[in-house]
Amino acid sequence: MASPLIFYIHPIKNYAVMNLEFEVPLHQEGLNPNDLHSSRKYWITNLDDILPDNPVTVSKKSSGEVDDDIVPVTHGIMSPTDDITFPPFTREKAGISKNARKSAFLHPPPSLASRLAAIGVGLRTADDQFSLQLCMFSIFGAFVYFDERMEIVGVSVLTTTATDYALKLVGPYETSRKVVKEVQNLGRFSAMPLDLYQEQGFCEMVRSL
Repeated sequence: MASPLIFYIHPIKNYAVMNLEFEVPLHQEGLNPNDLHSSRKYWITNLDDILPDNPVTVSKKSSGEVDDDIVPVTHGIMSPTDDITFPPFTREKAGISKNARKSAFLHPPPSLASRLAAIGVGLRTADDQFSLQLCMFSIFGAFVYFDERMEIVGVSVLTTTATDYALKLVGPYETSRKVVKEVQNLGRFSAMPLDLYQEQGFCEMVRSL
C-alpha cells in the first residue's frame, strides 16, 4: 500500500487580491452557516494582472468549432463550512488566524490550471509569490477561513513544497465498488490535468534521492 499523502499549507498573505465572491451570502441572521443548503458557488473576480486579456470562460471544444458549452475559468465550488475547534497552539502551527471561526475547502475552478498552463504562468513565477500560490491552488485547492460574520480572514493553499505547516493525510483506503458505481451514476468523475502534478512529483522524487 502507498504511503499516506503529505500536503503542506501555505497561507496567502495578500488573499484579498483574489476578491472571492459567493453566489449566495454566507451570513444570514439567526442561521448557522454550517446549516446552509444553498449554492456554494464562488468566483475569483480580480485576476486581471494574472490573466491578461483573458475571457471569463473557455471552451471545452477544439478551436474552430461552435461551442455552447462554456466552462468558467474562475468559478468553483466550496465545501460546507465547519467550526474551527483547534486550540491556540494548533491554530498557530497551522497558520490559522485568531479571528477565524469557520473554515471550508475551496475546490479549484476546473479550467483554471489549464488556462494558467496555456499562458505560461507556471513558467514565470520565480519572483511572483502570488502567481505561484495561484498555480498551487489551481491544482490542489485551498482552505478558506471566516470570522463570526462570515468575512474571509485567511486563505491557505495546499502545496507539495515543504512549509512550516504540514497536513498528513490518513489512508489511502480502497474504495468499494458500490461507492465507485454511485459516483459514476452521479457523473462526479472528471478529467484532472496531470502535467503539473506529475512534474511536481518528479521534483519531489529527485529532491529525496
